[in-house]
Amino acid sequence: MSFDLLIAVRDEVTQERVVALLAGFGDLIVDGLLEPDSNLVVSTIGPEGTPMGLATIETARVYDDLEPELEAVVPDARWSLLISVPYGARPGGVRLAQRLARSIAREYHGAVYDPQADEIVSGGRRTRPSVAVERIALLEAEWFFPLSHLLPETPARLVAILRSTMPEAVPVRAEGRSFHPDRVEEFAAFWQEKAALDEDQTSWRWAAAAPFFEGAVYIRREPSRSGVPVWSLSLPCDVRSLDQSADAVQRYVTLFIEVARGLGAAFGCSYIRRNYILKRRTLAVDSKTEKGTVLSWGGLRDFPTWLTWFGEPYRDLVRGALSTVPILEYETGIFLRLGEQPRSRDELQPWFPTLPPQLITPPEALAEVIPPLE
Repeated sequence: MSFDLLIAVRDEVTQERVVALLAGFGDLIVDGLLEPDSNLVVSTIGPEGTPMGLATIETARVYDDLEPELEAVVPDARWSLLISVPYGARPGGVRLAQRLARSIAREYHGAVYDPQADEIVSGGRRTRPSVAVERIALLEAEWFFPLSHLLPETPARLVAILRSTMPEAVPVRAEGRSFHPDRVEEFAAFWQEKAALDEDQTSWRWAAAAPFFEGAVYIRREPSRSGVPVWSLSLPCDVRSLDQSADAVQRYVTLFIEVARGLGAAFGCSYIRRNYILKRRTLAVDSKTEKGTVLSWGGLRDFPTWLTWFGEPYRDLVRGALSTVPILEYETGIFLRLGEQPRSRDELQPWFPTLPPQLITPPEALAEVIPPLE
């Protein structure tokens, strides 16, 4: 883990001024560029005359999703910075980061948030942001795809679907980068960088605007006892946002269908998951949180879901089990919706169809009985 400080400021931060500020902190080496998708690396000379890293500094333009702690103090922030001190760095790295963060905040009219201490530094004063902790229900949305459907154009297709259905779900930030809502190539470059990692399992996340919390992708390239090769996508949403708006519900349903159709899902589902812990915009789970799924693929889900998509190879395998429920058939799959509003599993249980047991996630994850996703 690293020691991180988050800074929000009103004025654009220049590399020249940050380097000038660092010059006042001693004999330091500064490399790199202070611009989006890059960073400054601050080092000092070690005992043997070699550079020793102290901290990295990243900057990004603020578009939508600033940390709530900083947004409350700097509501008109235009730029954000992240100063990180890697775990195991020299103790002076933390002190340097703290001094530099305060200097930048003063110079560029902003504030610093220290998540380790849960503390805001603004105008020379230290305060603790008020924190409301509550239990909420999430509306999970998950789709599963063959690896052959993970294409270079996939991120652009996804953003186009989100923008046309629920723009709130469009990615806004990931790993210190902000994505301009009108420049999909920024998010596509981030996606491709992650997808290119040559690992059996790869995953990445990004932030989205309320009522969504984040998006996540998981890739498994090799079969195992817990599943077959697959890539999956999830977009959790605060279900309260759909309670009073039929229009919002329909836009959500359209999003669900269009992601499944547009990206070629083998299976998709949306379901309520109760008793998440929400602290600011951060989600957590405990023993009271309702069971969810994992993003690896071992077969159809073993609990009822509000929205369900059966694509290839499942639509013909489940068609006979869906004769008693309302379905819509598309050229690439079957869509099942149980009710106008999202419902809990308890409410859905009497109405959800009985699916072929050999297609449901096996107790011992026997991947050999699962149709391959090709």
